[in-house]
Order: sequence, then structure tokens, then C-alpha cells
Amino acid sequence: MLTLKKTYILLLLLGLGISNIGAWIYLIALNLKIFNQTQSALSIAILYTLSPVAMLVVSFWAGSLIDRLNIRKMMIFLDCFRAICILFIPTTNSLIGIYILSFLVQLSNAIFTTASTVYITKLIPVNERQKFNSLKILIQSCGAILGPIIAGVLLLFISTNQTIYFNTCILLFSASIIYFLPNVQISQTENTDLSFKVIKKDFLTIVMYSKKNHFIFVIYCFFLGMTIFMTAIDSIEAAFSKSVIDLTDAEYGFLLSIFGTGILLGSLINTLFAKYFSLSFLIGIGTLTTSIGYISYYSSFNFSHVLISMLFIGFCLPFSQTGFITFYQNNIPTSILGRFQSIVGVVEAIGIIIFTLTLGYLSTLFSLRLVGIIGSFLFFLFSLFLFYIIYFKKKNFPY
Repeated sequence: MLTLKKTYILLLLLGLGISNIGAWIYLIALNLKIFNQTQSALSIAILYTLSPVAMLVVSFWAGSLIDRLNIRKMMIFLDCFRAICILFIPTTNSLIGIYILSFLVQLSNAIFTTASTVYITKLIPVNERQKFNSLKILIQSCGAILGPIIAGVLLLFISTNQTIYFNTCILLFSASIIYFLPNVQISQTENTDLSFKVIKKDFLTIVMYSKKNHFIFVIYCFFLGMTIFMTAIDSIEAAFSKSVIDLTDAEYGFLLSIFGTGILLGSLINTLFAKYFSLSFLIGIGTLTTSIGYISYYSSFNFSHVLISMLFIGFCLPFSQTGFITFYQNNIPTSILGRFQSIVGVVEAIGIIIFTLTLGYLSTLFSLRLVGIIGSFLFFLFSLFLFYIIYFKKKNFPY
């Protein structure tokens, strides 16, 4: 028999799963809409920079807003606001108009992500969070499979614009699920004003911690570097698949579902054999093999090759992600973890913007294959250096 608490947890997981599927459908359809309209990899690269720019814009004030307002109502509002913005995207043929609407969606996404994290932390008891997070990751893996599959099926029968409209319905459905969830206690935070003095003090605290814990800081920076490389390289992936490999919209959707299948398989194996994998193995081998997968992908000449490469990337990715996340959760004090992630995250956002725009610009001067291989090879050298540091410093590596 389901208790009220279990019902709330199931509803929350359902809402997160539905939103994740919708995010994949929206991403695929929007990428295809922009590429079909412009035939430009740079246009898609600009789209990929909107998310980190949105992160920069909201990072200084979103937390204070979330602490003061009803989180459940805020999440409902953000879902509805995103649905309205997405509703207008198919109606405009202006690239600038699409970027503006997409940026508003990304602003809402950035706030929603933080708000949902706070909501989950307050709703789920401490002794059940690990199980909940495991289920959440599994559902996200399934969403990475179902999202592209659903997008591929939709694109077989309807246009990209109609597929984007479909995501509006998903967001409204997600909002209706959140409506039935309970309110959580609002923090009674004192002195939440963000002054320059407070920001400077937090910055100096993180600098001092990083100096005292140099190795931990270096490994975390490698985690940010991996995110920067993958985001930038992924920004030209749709253009490469469409214009170089000559995939149809449906084939591209199927390709991403294969990527999701790889993530699911990797996540399952990582969960089943977790006690046999050290953090050094997960981070070192996981990152290195992921970069090799990207080199293979941009070296592909046919559909079969890109399928195998995408499956391999998806399979390896959960190992490196699990290793990095567990590493900083275990080694960075919870008392400064939020400030640490926020302050260093600004560098991550700037890095994503610069590297993504650089690859996008280079794709206008050189072939997409060459740019993709160069970016992937730089990622490989980066991963090789990380592998060397981890195993050279293995005796000092915190397990």
C-alpha cells in the first residue's frame, strides 16, 4: 500500500522524468530547426552558449529568490513560463527571435534546476536521498533513450515546429504534476542581501581552501574542463551528423537514442560493480575512453560507425561522471560546497562560451570533420594529462 510520502516521491520522479524526456525532444527539434533554417554549425554553437550565459545571469540572485519564495509555486510558474516561450518559437522565422525565446527558456531552466534541487533536499528525508538519487539517475538514463526515440518517431510524421509544440504540452503536464506535490518549509534566512563585501569574503574563503587542498581543487578543475570540452564539441555534433554523414531527422533522433542506451548500460554496470571501481579508475579511465569515443565519432564516414561511436561515448560517460561527482562530494566540506560550485562554476560558464564559440567559428573556416577531430584530440590530450596526474599521484589520491 502506498503511503502519502511514497506517493509524493513517485509523483516527483514522474515529473522529473517527463521533464527530462521533454528536454531531449526540445533540444533535438530546436537543433534541427535552426540547422535546417541556416545550414550553419555556428548558429547551433551560439544556441549552446545560451545556457552558460543564463547561468551567469542568474547565479548572483536566483538563490536569494528561491530562499524567500514558495518553491513549489515557483517551479509551477517556471514550467508554465517555459511552455509559453517554447509555444512562440515555431511562429518566428527570425534567428534573433529564436535566440531570445531560447534564452528566456534557459534562464528559467537555470532557476528551475536550482529550485528543484532545494525542493528535493527538503522533501526527501536524509536516509532516503541516496536511493532517490539512484532512481533519479536511472530515470534520466531512460529519458535519454525515450526522448530521442519519441523525437525520432514524431519527426517521421510531423514537422520540427510541431515537435517543438509537443514539448509545450509536456511542460504543462509537468506543472500539473508539481501542483499535487506538497509545499516544503521556506528557509527563514537572515541577511540574504548579496553585497560586494559578502561576495568578496566568499571568494577569499574558496581561494584559501583551494590553496590548502591543491590536489582536490585540481581534480575539480579537470571535471569542469571535461564539461567545457564536451559541451563545445557537442555543439557541432548535430551539424556534423546532418551535413557530413547526411543523416535524416529521424536517423538523427535514433542516433541520440543509441547514446541514451549507452548511458543506461554504463549506469547499470557502474551500479552493479560499484564496489570494485575506485574513484581513480572511474575518473582516469572513464574520461580517457570518453575522449576516444569522440575521436571515433568525428572520424566516422557512415551511419553504422557513428552509431557504434555514440553508443561507446554514452557507455563510458557515466563512469567519469560518477567518479568526479563522488570525488568532490566526499572531499569538499558541505559547509562551503555551494559557494565552491558557484564561484568556480562562473569559470566553467565562461569557458563553455569561449570554447563553444571558437569551435563554431572555426567550423565556418574549415570542415566540420576537421574541427571535430581537433576538438576531440585536444580533449584526448586533456584526458591523458588527467590520467597521468591521477596515477602519478595515486598514493595521494583520496578514495
